[in-house]
Amino acid sequence: MKRSLIVLSILLCAASLMAQVRTGTIWGHITDTQGAVLPGVSMTLKSPFSAPLSAVTDAQGIYRFPSLEPSKDYALTAELQGFKKEEKTGIVVILGQQSRIDLTLEQGKLEEEVTVTALNPTIDAKTITVGKNLNQDSLQSLPTARDPWNVMQMVPSVMLDRENVGGNESGQQGSTYAKGDPTGGSQNLWFVDGLNVNDQGGGGGVATYWDFDSFEEMSIVTGGADVTIQTAGISVNFVTRRGG
Repeated sequence: MKRSLIVLSILLCAASLMAQVRTGTIWGHITDTQGAVLPGVSMTLKSPFSAPLSAVTDAQGIYRFPSLEPSKDYALTAELQGFKKEEKTGIVVILGQQSRIDLTLEQGKLEEEVTVTALNPTIDAKTITVGKNLNQDSLQSLPTARDPWNVMQMVPSVMLDRENVGGNESGQQGSTYAKGDPTGGSQNLWFVDGLNVNDQGGGGGVATYWDFDSFEEMSIVTGGADVTIQTAGISVNFVTRRGG
């Protein structure tokens, strides 16, 4: 019986690690100027993290690039014989969200090209997750104490059990909770690049402290988390900085 409980605990822990989202998605529709969908369009996605990725639109004119590293430097190109080549640059991929980029191709010579700059995605209609993503610009420029607990207060409904004035409380882990959590934050989950770093002693705390400058992005989820997340507390995922 004891051995069975140990095996079950290991499996649950593994499921939690695998379920934590650490990537985003780019997808969209390709149409002509009359609004008709265009299947068979060759899509190329360029990023600072890997070699160019390729995809082809399906019968509904839909393309998709899943499992992308968060960044604001993606460039998307669409090509189809008989239409002008179109490219969008500066596409933003946000942790755990789907960035919809629709393109319209104009008829013309193959060598003609149209380049536009993509806008930051504002609404993700395909997610029910409640929370906030903080990128490196926000983490470095906002006038807050340089620790994750204080930064979490910027997320709606998240409360901290203390006031960290000028970093005088940064040497201690503050208790954070959201939406009237009756456990006082004891069910919070912490991840670094998808790896669970909760304190094994419980209490919803973390096992260590980090260099604040090592974070590229923070994803703080207060509701609508992945169904495999076992608790109802806040889920925090730190994305570490990459070389570029």
